[in-house]
Amino acid sequence: MRFETAHQVASGKRIPVAVTASLLAHDNRKYLWGYFYDITERKAMDDVLKQSVSRSEGAVGQSGGGPRNGPGAGGVDREPMLSGTAWIC
Repeated sequence: MRFETAHQVASGKRIPVAVTASLLAHDNRKYLWGYFYDITERKAMDDVLKQSVSRSEGAVGQSGGGPRNGPGAGGVDREPMLSGTAWIC
């Protein structure tokens, strides 16, 4: 089993951890075996990435939604690229 949670360390601080746990049977007894990995840095990088994506999406929204296609897009007629139907914005 694998999951993420917060773990309280000896100092009382809570840190994000990834847990990998398994059930182990030995001599008719069951044991829960687990590894805890500190994922503080990964979570911080995830937060930075989410903020960057959010800023990028906001910038696209402010510019009118990104590239426009077709004649007259943005009030300016565009010449077709080669013989295709794609338009330069």
